Formats: sequence, C-alpha cells, structure tokens
Amino acid sequence: ELKLGDRTIRVRKTPIHTESSDQSGFLYLLEDVTESKALEEYAMHKDRLALLGQFSAGIMHEISKPLTAISLAYEQLASSTAEPSKPLRILGRGIDDLTEISRQLLTFSRPQPSRGQAVTNLSRVVADVIEIAEVLAKKKHITIEKQEVKDICVDINEQEVRQVLLNLLSNAIEATPEGGLVRVTYGKGCYAQQNDPVWEKDYLESRNTQGWLLVEDEGPGFDSVVVKKLGNAYITTKEEGHGLGLAIVFLLLKRWNARIRIYHPLTGGSSVLIEF
Repeated sequence: ELKLGDRTIRVRKTPIHTESSDQSGFLYLLEDVTESKALEEYAMHKDRLALLGQFSAGIMHEISKPLTAISLAYEQLASSTAEPSKPLRILGRGIDDLTEISRQLLTFSRPQPSRGQAVTNLSRVVADVIEIAEVLAKKKHITIEKQEVKDICVDINEQEVRQVLLNLLSNAIEATPEGGLVRVTYGKGCYAQQNDPVWEKDYLESRNTQGWLLVEDEGPGFDSVVVKKLGNAYITTKEEGHGLGLAIVFLLLKRWNARIRIYHPLTGGSSVLIEF
C-alpha cells in the first residue's frame, strides 16, 4: 500500500503471459482503499468500546461495595464538624464523581443523550474541577491559572463536563514539567483562534455554539504519531497509561456534537480547545 497525500492506494501486480506461456510483462492495478481502511479502523474502534461496555458492568459491581463504605465513612466525618475543611469537601466531591462515573460506565454500550436534560453552570463546574486537580498539581508544584468569568450556563450534562475537563487537566498536569503552569479559560460563543490546529475533529458541520473551553499546558506537545491516532482506545505514550482518558473524552464530545482542536503554540506546550 502507498500513501499519496491523505489517500491510501493499494497496488496489485499480476504477470502477463503470451500464448506460448512466456512472461511478457506485468499488469498493475491501483485501487483507492482510503474509505475501506477508514471503515476498518472505525469498526475496530467500535469493537474495543463494545468490549469496554461489557466489561464495565463487572467493574461497576466491584467498585460499588468499597465505594459505599468510603461514602459512609465520609458522611460520619462530615457530620462531626460544623464546617467541613477544604480536603473534606474535595473528598466529598470525589466520592460523588466516582459514584456517578460508575453508574455511567454502562453508557459505553447504551449511550444516553447529553443535551436537553439540564442546564449546567460552566463557571461553577470549572471552579470545582480545578480545586480537585490542584491536589494533583501540587505534587509537581504546578500552578493552575483560571480565567474569572461570570456565570455561563450550557445545555450539557454536568457530570460529563466534569469528566472531560478533569481528563484534560490531568493530561496537562502530567505533560507540564515541575514548577510549570496550566491555564484554563472558557467563554460564550465561538473561540477566536487564528492559528491552524495540528489536529481537529468536528462531530457536527454546523452548530449553534454555546461556548468554548480551552486547556493549555507547558509540556512537549503531542507527538505526530499519536496525533494521527487520537481518540482510539488504548493509544498512549505513557509507561503506565491505558489510553482510555482521551477515548472517553471523544466519546462524550461526540454526544455533544462538539468540535475539538489541538494547537501547538509558538511559545511551546499544547492547547486543547473544545467548542460545543
């Protein structure tokens, strides 16, 4: 197979024989298999997610018991104090997130609508998720800088917004060197970005964009090989990674009919932009 630009060409070679059975040359058949290769990759991706959906039921069952015990212990701690401390508040939100995520694991095999269910206060969700992510950032002395914006409400499932942002922040923190900076900005409408992205995926050609979310880090940027395989489950460059974080993000963005773009700014690092 040959690559000609963004097309994949399959070459078949057949010998040509004369009436006396002597070989007089070769016949070359060129076939454009770009679409069929894309369908094969899509089918493999769906098979992986289907397998994950089947496996998720068992995971949820195993998680539920220790999670219930942790939740009960938290409730006892919280009831023993009039004003819960910041670590205790983070623990409580983490337990709520784990409970909801374990319940939603089955959505890999039974997708649920993300829009038209409730209005999510994006400003509040960003603040809550950053407070959780700061626990991870402190281990590397990384500062998370956020833009202060008045309340912005969007028609997207709140828990899914939290999952997407926490995944993106976790990746940004891992990529950023010790003592670095991670930025989170967001706003209404479309994001005004003039530079061309190194990669993008749009799940809807035209949309009434409600808002945008941008996560910037000071890491080395996305490897060109990884960029080509973004969104595929189990694709990762981390020694202990499983590649499911971004796969989950892409699954949720597809439900939102969102657009994701990745930039490599001239100043270094990488920027992940989501418009929904």
